[in-house]
Amino acid sequence: MQRHLLLTVLGVSLVSAAWGQSDTRLTLERSESTIEIVNAGRASDGARSILDLGGCVPEDPEALTSLFYAPASAVTATIRQEDGSEAVVRAPLVRLVRPADGNEEEVLEALDATVTFGRPPCLDEVSEAEAPEVVLTQGRTRALGSVFRLDAASDVATLSGPIDLLRRPEGDGLPVNATSDALEHDLASGRSTLTGDVQAVQGERVSQADRLELNEAASEAILTGDPAVSTVGADEVRGAVLRYDLDRNDLVAEGGVTGVFDVATEGDD
Repeated sequence: MQRHLLLTVLGVSLVSAAWGQSDTRLTLERSESTIEIVNAGRASDGARSILDLGGCVPEDPEALTSLFYAPASAVTATIRQEDGSEAVVRAPLVRLVRPADGNEEEVLEALDATVTFGRPPCLDEVSEAEAPEVVLTQGRTRALGSVFRLDAASDVATLSGPIDLLRRPEGDGLPVNATSDALEHDLASGRSTLTGDVQAVQGERVSQADRLELNEAASEAILTGDPAVSTVGADEVRGAVLRYDLDRNDLVAEGGVTGVFDVATEGDD
């Protein structure tokens, strides 16, 4: 009941903003986090917010759809943990669909697309960008992907790739650049994990793995693979798990550890 009351109030506020700033906020409650969606785009630039509209999903006509669109700027979806940490998703279009199956949690999608609206104002045409840019920001880390999706009754969202991640250094440290096929964001823990053909580069160190779990709060990356591999020049370390301190550039290998090291001897040039 409280959620429907909130949507009604927001719907009224949109009428007064129809000719100026369309500033809409909607908060979703998940198990151990909240998601606040904000559309601060201007109506004169094509921004629109449409809440709890039925009949937009042909395969589920009773489903309710909410749309947040800001083509000249971006809609933000801020995921907040109980400890105050947060991750922010930015994209021109955020779409919520609440299925008519009694599930009170919505499917959330963030897309880089331009759209047209029909009558009623469901999405008529959706044209995804040729090089889509959906951004997930967390602390000093920024990940760029194509589509962010969180399914109903799930606490793990997916950012489809290819993923291009940059973690800014602290002080005079080195930045970390990483690529992968996709990224998973766990709403309960607040952690992001790169998945599939992961490669991370920091200075001369190049690491490859199947998965890279980023613990932003601890400045640690946990790489896993069969094996995960990290090289610096001619030196190489392999292990099932590589724990990498992102600030100090320290590496600890665990599980089936092997290594090759170029050790200079007396008389070498």
